Amino acid sequence: MTTWHLPSGRERTWQALADPAMTWPLWWPGMTALSVDPARDGLVGSRTRLELRTTRWSYTLRFGLEVTAADPPTEAVLRVTGDLHGTGRVRVTGAERGSVVRLDWDVTTERGWMNAAAPLLGRSFVGAHARAMSAGERGLARYLAG
Repeated sequence: MTTWHLPSGRERTWQALADPAMTWPLWWPGMTALSVDPARDGLVGSRTRLELRTTRWSYTLRFGLEVTAADPPTEAVLRVTGDLHGTGRVRVTGAERGSVVRLDWDVTTERGWMNAAAPLLGRSFVGAHARAMSAGERGLARYLAG
């Protein structure tokens, strides 16, 4: 689980996270949108393919996200495919002056080299995940403040 504390209210934070144009790469360092396929009506069914470079000298993950359930402006459930496989849940709480985003990922890696190296590099993978998520929080905080 990852928790982000952000300077904007729940509605504004939700708008940035649930943007149909998938503007995450504008504020998340290392993130690239490879494709964006918004749902025709609402958020459920929206799909995107993303690439995330975890650090400047580290590996890149390519994965897809599909919104499978949503309760705007508080929660979305995602199916994750590609280099990562599983589900994600995003919850946004807060008031006018600040919000909290809780990101729960239940994913496994589908990359053979990562699975083989996990006994030796597991701590490095956890650290790379933490740095990538922290960069997302800082980037979104700047984006929302600006």
